[in-house]
Amino acid sequence: MTKAGSDSRPELESLRRPADFRRVLGSGKRQRSGGIVLTSAPGVPGPPRVGLVVPRSVGSAVTRNRVKRRLRHAVMGKGLKPGVDYVIIANPQITRAGFADIESWLTLALEKT
Repeated sequence: MTKAGSDSRPELESLRRPADFRRVLGSGKRQRSGGIVLTSAPGVPGPPRVGLVVPRSVGSAVTRNRVKRRLRHAVMGKGLKPGVDYVIIANPQITRAGFADIESWLTLALEKT
């Protein structure tokens, strides 16, 4: 949803309920690529929804929030399928990766799903 007069990209639809995360992680299809694991499962009709999991093993709160911002930005232009829920799990390798690496990992994982 964008504000009136805003030229920025629309925000992602987010998975927010723990039950949605459990459903996707429990019954979804997993693809590992570099520093991420992408899990996808059919969701509610409409735009795709994305949930991010960045555990404490990735680093401090500042580092984890930076990783989440980078992942959100990388996901924006990937053409996710409508009606599908995605959960992206980061591992510590992601902190040493450049943005181009993160984008390529996402692209590879999405191609396999």
